[in-house]
Amino acid sequence: MREQIFFPKKNGWLKIESGGITGYVKAELVARGKEAENFALEHATVMAIVNTDSLNVRSSPDLNSSAWTKITRDQRYSVVNQLDGWVQLDLDSGDDEDGEQGPLSRQEIIMFP
Repeated sequence: MREQIFFPKKNGWLKIESGGITGYVKAELVARGKEAENFALEHATVMAIVNTDSLNVRSSPDLNSSAWTKITRDQRYSVVNQLDGWVQLDLDSGDDEDGEQGPLSRQEIIMFP
């Protein structure tokens, strides 16, 4: 992916080039650097997507614990907690409608902000 290029502000507007497209945005609506990082941390939700055909949701973060439901490929869920190689997902937030939370092995999912 090509880097975004911000040109100096002129009359309250920034000229931006990104991915071969050039456009203008109001400068007061753009955050960069540490300000952008802080904004993302405050407003973003860490999401997980299943990258295998079927994934067991276990009753505790242990491969020997019982699997109490399954989720399927390409389903997306909000991450509630991360601990020792496992993630706890909010299954209410996913594409399925089970409405439960359960830990999954982090190795079996892809994380993205």
